Amino acid sequence: MAYCTASALRAYLSDDMGLEHDDLLTDLIERAQQIIDTQTGRTFEADADTTRYVDYAHVDGSTLYLDADLCSITSVVNNADGGAAAETLEVDKDYIPLPRHETPYYAIKLLASSGRAWKYTNDPENAVSITGRWAYSTTAPADVVQACIVLAGWMYRRRDAIGTDADRPLATGDGVVILDASVPSLVKDVIRRYRRVSLWD
Repeated sequence: MAYCTASALRAYLSDDMGLEHDDLLTDLIERAQQIIDTQTGRTFEADADTTRYVDYAHVDGSTLYLDADLCSITSVVNNADGGAAAETLEVDKDYIPLPRHETPYYAIKLLASSGRAWKYTNDPENAVSITGRWAYSTTAPADVVQACIVLAGWMYRRRDAIGTDADRPLATGDGVVILDASVPSLVKDVIRRYRRVSLWD
């Protein structure tokens, strides 16, 4: 799912730009989104549930640390590789997500009162399966959307810079810089602000 639309990028670039550039704009949006995701180590929205398996190696006592952002939980299955021995856990009865009152979640903690323990039968790589929205949020934050638009717009304006000129500012014949060669500072600031620190680095 794209963080912004071709029409939003068109409006940012020019009020009178027609639809004939939409294929290019859509491609640039995808590239800008990929850059933002790669540089931050995050995905910023999810419109459907997916299931991921979390290794037992990510367990520390009663806490299971996640290897990606999780903004909504549908189900947690402990001992997921254990067939009939698998256990479907219930929120607030068996576990709580961490942090308690905001997303994205970075861990799941078993409640002491549940009597549960993280475990696996055969493969520690398949110890726990979690179904939910694996992303920073269900929809991208406004500043991430703006950064995607600005970055895609910057790439659009530099689309004709080739060869050695690709790393130089675009300037008029009189030497007046009309487009800097570096990524816009707004984009850099957003990437810096949202960069995910892995617990496993």
